Amino acid sequence: MNTSEHPKPKKCIFCGSVIDTELGIGRRDECPTCGKDLHSCLQCIFYDEAYANSCREPQAEPVYEKDRSNFCDYFKFGRDEAEAEELKFRQKAQLEALFKKVGPKT
Repeated sequence: MNTSEHPKPKKCIFCGSVIDTELGIGRRDECPTCGKDLHSCLQCIFYDEAYANSCREPQAEPVYEKDRSNFCDYFKFGRDEAEAEELKFRQKAQLEALFKKVGPKT
């Protein structure tokens, strides 16, 4: 099965509802199920807290309310739950490595 013929459905990161993206996502669009903004950092494929301004797009302007609609020109809808969970796991591992306890010196 060719995945380009059947792309993975895009879902709202907040409630998991499948979102029809065929006509694109506008700045004022909301999830029809939970009412959360769709054109927000938390819903964007570039969102990553490990990067400056939590964005992998280096030219994007800083956005301070990551869960609210914004005017970012680089926005691409499509983060999914699996990616969000993987990001949390990776960030937790980075924090644990940063604050790893060192044994007593002998």
